Amino acid sequence: MITGPLLGTCLLAAPPAGLGASVLPRGVGLTATAADSGRCAGRLYAFSTVGSVLGVLTTGYLLLPFLGVSGALFAAAALVFATLLLGKRLVLGAVGLGIVVLLAAAEPAQRAKNVLVGTSNGYHRIRVMAARENPQVRHLYLDSTIEGMVRLGSTAPVMPYQTHGVLIADAVPHLKRIFFLGGGTFSMPKHIQAKYPGVDIEVAEIDPDVVRVAEAFLEMPAGITVAIGDARRILKNARKEYDLIVNDAFHGVREIPFHLVTREFNRLVATRLSPGGLYAVNVLGHPRESRLVQSVTRTLAQDFRHVHHFTFMTREIQNIWILASAQPIPIGDPAPASPGAGMIFTDNHAPVEYLIALDLTREPRPRRP
Repeated sequence: MITGPLLGTCLLAAPPAGLGASVLPRGVGLTATAADSGRCAGRLYAFSTVGSVLGVLTTGYLLLPFLGVSGALFAAAALVFATLLLGKRLVLGAVGLGIVVLLAAAEPAQRAKNVLVGTSNGYHRIRVMAARENPQVRHLYLDSTIEGMVRLGSTAPVMPYQTHGVLIADAVPHLKRIFFLGGGTFSMPKHIQAKYPGVDIEVAEIDPDVVRVAEAFLEMPAGITVAIGDARRILKNARKEYDLIVNDAFHGVREIPFHLVTREFNRLVATRLSPGGLYAVNVLGHPRESRLVQSVTRTLAQDFRHVHHFTFMTREIQNIWILASAQPIPIGDPAPASPGAGMIFTDNHAPVEYLIALDLTREPRPRRP
C-alpha cells in the first residue's frame, strides 16, 4: 500500500517517458548540421515546449470535459496515426486509424446490460448500475468506490450509513437549514426533504456530471439547492447559519479531500453553525484503531467542546459519523479518550492518503473459504 503505487506508476510511466524523451535528440540528429546544431536544438526544444503546453491545455479544457478519459485516449491515438498519414506513411497510418475507430466503436458494446451510465471526466469515472437481483435498486460508483445506492420510488436510504445520517438530522432540535458537503446519490437530502418538508437543504458538489446523473437516473428531487464547486469555498462565501452541516465528501477509497478535515476548515464550520448546531463528518475506518479516524477526531476536539462517535459496530471497518458541537450531543458516544492518538490536521500538514495507506496495511485480509 505504501510502495506499490510508486512502483506501479514507475512501471507504467517509465516506457512512454523514455520514448518521449528520445524524440528531441532524435529530431536534432535528423535535422541538424555541424554548422547550425545549436540553433536547431534550441528551435526544436522551443517547439517541444509549446507542444507540451498546448497538449496540457487541450487535454484539460477540451478532451477530458467533452470526451472523457477513454475518448481522450482514442483522440490522442488518432492524432498520432494522422501524423503518419501526413508523413506519407500511408499504410501504417491507415491501419492505425482503422484500429482506433474499431476500438472506439466497440467500447459501448463491452458495457454490461445493467450499466446505465459509464462515463469519465476530469474528476471521476462515473457509473450507475442497476442491481441484477433488483433493477429498482441503483448503485452509483465514482472510480472504483461505491458512493451510494437508491431504490426507485422510495425516499428511504438504502445504505446503513445513510440511514444513520438521517438519524443525526432527527437529533437536531429546531432543524431549519442543512448544508451538505458532497452530493453523490443525494439520498440523505432526499429523505430529509421528504421527512421535513420545510427544511432548507443546500448541497455543494464539485462534479457537475454527478448532479446531472443524479437528476437523470437517481430520482434526485426538486427543491434542493445545489451549488457546483469546491465545498470549502462555497461554505466560506455563504452568509448563513446552518443547524446541521454534513461532510460526506469522498474522493477514492476512504479518502476525504484533505482541505475539508483541517483545523482551519473546522473553524470555518464553527462560524457557520447556528447556536446549538451540529457538524457531522463521515469517515471510513476502525472506530478505535484507524489513524484517520483518530486524527479527524483529535482535530475536531481542538475547536469543538463536544465530539462524539456515532457507529454501527465496535470492531469492524465501517462508516463512522464523527459529531462535533459546542453544545452537548444527544446521540452517539463520547469519542474514545486516546491521548496523543492521531495528529492534528492543518492546511499545511494533512497527509490523509498516507494515513489511509497505513490503516490498510494494518488491517487483516479476509480469509478465503
